[in-house]
Amino acid sequence: MVSKRRTQRINAIIDYIEHDHPDILCLQELWIKRDYEEMCTRWKSFYPYSRHFKEGLIGTGLAVFSRFEITSAHMATFPVNGAPWHIHRGDWYSGKGLCKVIVRVPVVSDFHDPTDILEADKAHLNDDTKQTQENLHIAVFNTHIHAEYNQTTKDMTGTRICQLYEARHAIESHIYMYDGVIVAGDFNTQSDELMFRYFFKDDYGLGNHLNDLGANGMNCTSGLNEYSRHPKRIDYILASRRFECTHFTCSNVSDPTDSFSLSDHGLLKAKLVYDCQSDCTMQDRNQIDRRRTIDETANQTLIDILENDKRKRLDQARWFFALWLFVLALTIGFGAYSYVTVYIPGYPRTISLLLYILFPFLIFIGDALLFLWLFAREEAKVFERIANDL
Repeated sequence: MVSKRRTQRINAIIDYIEHDHPDILCLQELWIKRDYEEMCTRWKSFYPYSRHFKEGLIGTGLAVFSRFEITSAHMATFPVNGAPWHIHRGDWYSGKGLCKVIVRVPVVSDFHDPTDILEADKAHLNDDTKQTQENLHIAVFNTHIHAEYNQTTKDMTGTRICQLYEARHAIESHIYMYDGVIVAGDFNTQSDELMFRYFFKDDYGLGNHLNDLGANGMNCTSGLNEYSRHPKRIDYILASRRFECTHFTCSNVSDPTDSFSLSDHGLLKAKLVYDCQSDCTMQDRNQIDRRRTIDETANQTLIDILENDKRKRLDQARWFFALWLFVLALTIGFGAYSYVTVYIPGYPRTISLLLYILFPFLIFIGDALLFLWLFAREEAKVFERIANDL
């Protein structure tokens, strides 16, 4: 929301997409409604369908634009999303989660290349070819996972495990529900990190269901990006097995004068070809599930992290509750003192007045501590639930 050259960068992004627009576009960190509305206005000729998800105090920052009709949309916010006292990070105040849109893609069965859903357009076909038309229903997911801001303490590891766990389960339930699944987003997790491999690449995760496109690219904070010089790969496009990726690019995009980068992340772009002949059924899923093996060492490592974070949250909850009791005692004591001194003849009223002024602050602090106590307990319950599920 507040960033270097925000307006210039947004306008440059709009201009860039006007000249090179994919059929489906997933954006993260699009916080301001005015920016979204400007995009809708400028892009309406090639993106007649779009959704902007506004959950949370400042919104999710997630948006999906599509050339194809969006038949439904849903947003599932993560049960844990950072801490409210990390105001400088802002994650808790956003509604980070996993958004889903279902797009209806027209496919003509006797077209010369019926599998290419991103190129088939009935407006370009003759009347004979249009006679047998079908629709594919593709589930498109877009997400933004919490970052690990402090690489020394790694205080958000448990939170990120929970978010990846929730995302994986939500996506897995749709693998065979629709004709295809596409997942895109800022996972803030490198591909060799245990939590990403466990949930999205290994046999236990979605490795048997989704292909990781562009596995060798560096798409965030590359050496060509002015905002950071440490290359890493934390953004992904994943697609179900019915898709074949015929082209993938990962690039740092600058403004036309090459004076500044449009984002601290690179642009990922993939061309997908759909295999209409593939027959993936629920029986195939069951066979894959039977072959699924669990890496016991990795599983125990994730459980230990969650248990450790649960203990930290419970310790924080105890401190918050103790401080709340202290503030409550102060409030009651000052209240009684102020009430009594009002009726003592000749007693300085200045002290009573100061105490009266202090009351609202004590009540506010008490309410905040009570909220933080409840928050820490609820997060500890989520950590415990997911650790038990693992």
